[in-house]
Amino acid sequence: REIIETDDRPTVGGIYRRFEAMTDGDGPDTVSGFYPELRDDSRRLGHALRRLVTGDLASMFDGHSTVTLREDSPYTVFDTEEMMQRGSTALGLSQLVTNAWVNSVIADKTSGRKYFVLAEEGWAEMNSVASLKAMQLRQKLSGEFDICTIMVVNEGGDFKAVGRADSEERALAEGLVNGFANKVTFRQESGQLKATADIVGFSPEDVE
Repeated sequence: REIIETDDRPTVGGIYRRFEAMTDGDGPDTVSGFYPELRDDSRRLGHALRRLVTGDLASMFDGHSTVTLREDSPYTVFDTEEMMQRGSTALGLSQLVTNAWVNSVIADKTSGRKYFVLAEEGWAEMNSVASLKAMQLRQKLSGEFDICTIMVVNEGGDFKAVGRADSEERALAEGLVNGFANKVTFRQESGQLKATADIVGFSPEDVE
């Protein structure tokens, strides 16, 4: 109903309000008016969405975008600094939305465009499994998508700071750095050189 009445432009806020407005008479069961399991599921979904609509994340993801993206622009910037200030949950959700949009854009082969996808704050992009997998997908399909992926990190140790040593996040981060064809490093503190060499794969001559 939300899709039909919004001309296929539903929002999280609209869906949440429909869940909130549901009554026992809204269901297809002619006896009770509502399947009990459907009522319970809708309540759980409504509860999950409440934080996005009325909680600390309200007005961020629950409505239509207030920004119009220009397809003729040579570049598009997603500034995540404000998201970082609003906490890890806000940052993670914004990355999820952004990565989904970026992947849909670069996968459009009919556009005739080639892209550089640059993660300026690489350490912040590696804060979740979903974000790491999105970057890994772009990296592995860069030839298919005709794109160039670039990640900027402060030091090689950034990859060692992702998750626990035996975690999925750490494995994805290490696989990500090893997947880059070219690695460029500028002068680093001597105490960081060994960690950088270990994770990036520099030879003793590279370190020197």
